[in-house]
Amino acid sequence: MLQKIARHSPKKKTYQADLKRSSRSSLQVILTVPFVVQLFLAVSAVGYLSFLNGRASVNNLVGQLQDEVSDRVSTHLDGYLSIPHKINGTNLDAIAVGQINLDDPIGTGRLFWRQLDVFNVRYINFGGVEGNFIGAGLYTDGYNIEVISDSTEGALYTYETDDEGNPTEIEEILPPGEYDPRDYPWYQDPVAARTSVWSEIYLWEDYPEFISIAASVPVFTSGSELVGVLGVDLLLSDISEFLNEIDITQSGSIFILERDGSLVASSNLEQPYTLINESGERLQLDTTPDQGIQGIGTALLENFGDLNQIEESERLIAEVEGDRQFVMVRPWQDQYGLDWLIVVAVPEADFMAQINANTRLTILLCSFALGVAVLVSYITARGITQPILRLNRAAKDIANGDWEQTVDIERSDEVGELATSFDSMSNQLKFAFETLEQRVEDRTLELAESNQQLAIAKDKAEVANEAKSLFLTKMSHELRTPLNGILGYAQIIKRDLEQSRSFNPDAREGQIQGLEAISYSGFHLLGLIDDILGFSKIESQTLTLEPSEFNFSNFLQDVIHIIRGNAVEKNLPINLEEHGNLPTQVYADQKRLQQVLLNLLGNAVKFTNQGSVKLRVSRLDPENLATDVETATVQFAVIDTGVGISPDHLERIFEPFEQVGDLRQRTAGTGLGLSISKELVELMGGDLRVQSELGQGSVFEFNLKLPLMRTVAMPTTPPAAEDAVETINTVSQVDQNTVTPTQENSRGDFLNNVNQIIGYKGTRRKLLIADDNETNRLVLLNMLKPLGFELLLAKDGAEALSIISHTKPDLLLLDLYMPVHTGITVVQSLREDLETQNIPVIIVTASNFTITKNTVLKRGSDALLTKPVSLEKLLALLEKYLELEWIFNEVASDLHNLLPYR
Repeated sequence: MLQKIARHSPKKKTYQADLKRSSRSSLQVILTVPFVVQLFLAVSAVGYLSFLNGRASVNNLVGQLQDEVSDRVSTHLDGYLSIPHKINGTNLDAIAVGQINLDDPIGTGRLFWRQLDVFNVRYINFGGVEGNFIGAGLYTDGYNIEVISDSTEGALYTYETDDEGNPTEIEEILPPGEYDPRDYPWYQDPVAARTSVWSEIYLWEDYPEFISIAASVPVFTSGSELVGVLGVDLLLSDISEFLNEIDITQSGSIFILERDGSLVASSNLEQPYTLINESGERLQLDTTPDQGIQGIGTALLENFGDLNQIEESERLIAEVEGDRQFVMVRPWQDQYGLDWLIVVAVPEADFMAQINANTRLTILLCSFALGVAVLVSYITARGITQPILRLNRAAKDIANGDWEQTVDIERSDEVGELATSFDSMSNQLKFAFETLEQRVEDRTLELAESNQQLAIAKDKAEVANEAKSLFLTKMSHELRTPLNGILGYAQIIKRDLEQSRSFNPDAREGQIQGLEAISYSGFHLLGLIDDILGFSKIESQTLTLEPSEFNFSNFLQDVIHIIRGNAVEKNLPINLEEHGNLPTQVYADQKRLQQVLLNLLGNAVKFTNQGSVKLRVSRLDPENLATDVETATVQFAVIDTGVGISPDHLERIFEPFEQVGDLRQRTAGTGLGLSISKELVELMGGDLRVQSELGQGSVFEFNLKLPLMRTVAMPTTPPAAEDAVETINTVSQVDQNTVTPTQENSRGDFLNNVNQIIGYKGTRRKLLIADDNETNRLVLLNMLKPLGFELLLAKDGAEALSIISHTKPDLLLLDLYMPVHTGITVVQSLREDLETQNIPVIIVTASNFTITKNTVLKRGSDALLTKPVSLEKLLALLEKYLELEWIFNEVASDLHNLLPYR
């Protein structure tokens, strides 16, 4: 409803500039902010791009520096580590031409002494095959010559030397056997390899600060007879000194690693070793005191996992103690087996200091420019917004109903023209709103009357729909109660006839035919009730599916078994054709799928007088069930050779209450079967289709995707009832003593021989039947008493609880709705008592709704059985929950499949 616009007495106002009254500056912000933002973004973009360019330049410069440094280190290693092998080669040649006489240890030691001074190595030695030894080395206190020969009688003599390399005094004598060169790897490895090799990096025993590596080569005679081994030792500290001399950056570092993470040399450490109890021990990446090397080592392991994975130059950025480091690692090898890694690390901060300073300056300049831009844009926006603010206030007064407004703005620009147009607009709005108000009032009255009539009609429709649903529910319940008596006694009498031999066969045949008529009529009436209820659920959109796992093959056999009872009178064959590798276990709504197939097959039987009716089930998707598929696409087709359907009726065949065929056949049903079937198929995800030709027959088909269950195949016999969820696996008796059966049928014959059951094995079982309807109690009594059960009867829930308190039954059959206490109340009382909480309870009800089943199972009941009670379903549940083994009559039944509806 549009509210009336307030009217004010005519009063002319003139608005002057009044900036103090205007507290809003949204237009100023709109004019100022975009300009400021654009300037800020432009300056920021320039600064950011400058920063990125600087960083890119740094990356390029760092890469060039790392390449140059690694090349220098690699070149130095190539030259420095080739010296020992050159010395060994020179000495080999000298031995071959006789320039070195190994039988003159002092002369040879003097030659080695001179080579130490020339080539700047630490130790040169020779070890013979007989244990003799000649060596010259540079120690912290000077040069020494060491000899083991025949003249020393196997002892190791250490001589001090003068400036010419001549022995002077004996510094130390080791007894014979304390040192044998043949026991050390520097001797054994080249002998085994028969070529020049490197030893492992090691620390000298007496001088742990000496970390060195030895190059050794075997010496052979011209006849390839081993003479001994020549060796040269290098100190790796010389490599560290070289690395320390390379000027990278203020905080840059260079170090060399072995593939196992051991340090060879470093520019940051004096020596790549540590002393523990005066014994030298090499440093690893994780034991080095240099935190920078530790952090870089961690980054290398995180990126490559194993240092052996690095086969070419690699670059990465490592976070070390919060600082970024540019790291390059490069492999280095030589021909004698060394395989090291050269690592060059450069902190980003060494290059980014000036770039960061430029960035800060850029931010300061941007802030200054931003302040100036805000001031200039504010002054500009203020001059534009003053008159607009006055127009805004005048417009608000007009909106409140004060139409007598003028705006005094004497300007010759666009703002002045806007003020003139505003005055003209206010006059036109005054007239327009007065006219609109009157029209709205008139229209509001009309709409109010129309809405009231619609609300009344809607309420009536809702009440009628609720009344219809309530009526159908009550009628279903009321009709099932008398049907329980009719069909229950029909099953009881039929069982008695099957087990009896005393009746006249002719009279007995007539009695059986009468019972068949009663059963068929009763179950036909029950089917009509279910159709009407199903249609009501579909119409109100309350129908839901109840999927469960079941054996697909047994399900199909059960459907054919049921429908054959309808085709007996016509002597019409019912065939099942299975194509493809059909699934074994599926997960779907078994009851609704069975309802659809029985409807279609029932129609096919009804409209087919000769020929056959066929159910064809085919799998459409790939048949390899070993693959990891979750669903199977199955096509169901009901094919008959009946009267067919004319093309005019095909379009209307699925409409509710629509029937086709001759008049006699049309009367046998409600006309809801096909409509309900189509709705159920669509609810399950399929589409029901029909093909038909008059006089040739019809084909009804639909496809469903059925979820597969990866479980062990179920037994070949299908469950006897939908409420007995598992396959029949239980048993009964006649009296307290075990009865010896005259004939025990196999479990596969249970469905066809249910009326031949005369008892069960084992002790006598006690059952309590509680129902407020006497007929219902008597039906269950007469069904179970002949089988040997001890039966207790109660007419309400209170009497049932009283009986249970005095005697403990083995199983309860409870009506859902009883006076005093309902079946649910009785169940809850049992479950709260430790002595009775495990007694099986089957709820028997005339309500056939999903919500009822879900409710009773959640409240503690074990199963639900709907009325009219099926003897087959009842015995299946007793077999399951009492674990019974049935005893069958030896008289063969001639009344198989009396009840066509299961």
